[in-house]
Amino acid sequence: MVYPPCSSGLCTDRQCCTNGHDYKVQWPELLGMNGEAAERIVKSDNPLVTVILMLPGRVGTADFCCNRVWIFIDQNGNVTTPFPMVG
Repeated sequence: MVYPPCSSGLCTDRQCCTNGHDYKVQWPELLGMNGEAAERIVKSDNPLVTVILMLPGRVGTADFCCNRVWIFIDQNGNVTTPFPMVG
């Protein structure tokens, strides 16, 4: 899997990542939804991010990135915890 280059500038929190725009930075309402449908919603709500669907057993990197959203899905392809958020 190829990850996008991390782009956070001086940001260390999600709200800073919006660059003054009114983009969403977290999506708790997507829990239980189909992962591909959730990916489309996240991309629509925040065009600054790259969405990465994470299959069961996969782990992401620990660095904080303003341009990345992990969506963890279960064996049925539905969004599980942690809920999708910028980081």
